[in-house]
Amino acid sequence: MGLDFSGLPDLAVLEQMKEKEQISEVIAPEHVRMHHDHQNKLKSDEKILLDQMVSHSKNLKMILKMRHKGLG
Repeated sequence: MGLDFSGLPDLAVLEQMKEKEQISEVIAPEHVRMHHDHQNKLKSDEKILLDQMVSHSKNLKMILKMRHKGLG
């Protein structure tokens, strides 16, 4: 009547799990930072594009008004 250890994970599996956790602790913060930087760049690019669209829209509106008045 011996002890049954068949339900316990293998030591190699435990070491792999620990190594994976350590790698995640190192890589995850860097990934989060990179993701945050990328999101900020996209927001900045979006603002630039929206500002350009507004500017072009105003210019077009002005040109159309001038043409309607016969100035252009």
